[in-house]
Amino acid sequence: MRSVNRGRRCDEYIAAMRELWSADAPKFSGRYVTFMDAFMRPKPVNRSVPIIIGGHTEAAARRAGRIGDGFFPGRGLPMDLIKIVRRAAREAGRDPAAVEITVSIPDDLAQLADFAAAGVSRVLLPVTSVAGLTRKVSGPEDLLGWRETIERYASL
Repeated sequence: MRSVNRGRRCDEYIAAMRELWSADAPKFSGRYVTFMDAFMRPKPVNRSVPIIIGGHTEAAARRAGRIGDGFFPGRGLPMDLIKIVRRAAREAGRDPAAVEITVSIPDDLAQLADFAAAGVSRVLLPVTSVAGLTRKVSGPEDLLGWRETIERYASL
């Protein structure tokens, strides 16, 4: 499969999933996916599941703006990609602010204010490594050690 088809396939799969989640008698006819009167139960409560587009490329940023509910670039705060997300959303007739931006927690926590100013609405806090801190979890007592770490970041 050529990489050109990967993007088209992704777009179509998202459209097909949204049809399955929202329609009572789902039908879809595309290049890669076709179904009619499909049965899909249980439906998501809101008849939708947020689609977060991940990737550190302009193509991923454009896709997130066009059809995604969110964008997760994965590394740092790439303002150029965030601008592409916002522009693509406007061009698609969508509210750019409705596309949630998610990033990983930075090593320098002072950057969080910059992230918020850039429109980041979610910062992921990994459980295996937090800003250079690694904890081995081998029992319940090790899990309790995470409470301090989580409380530290929750207050930011």
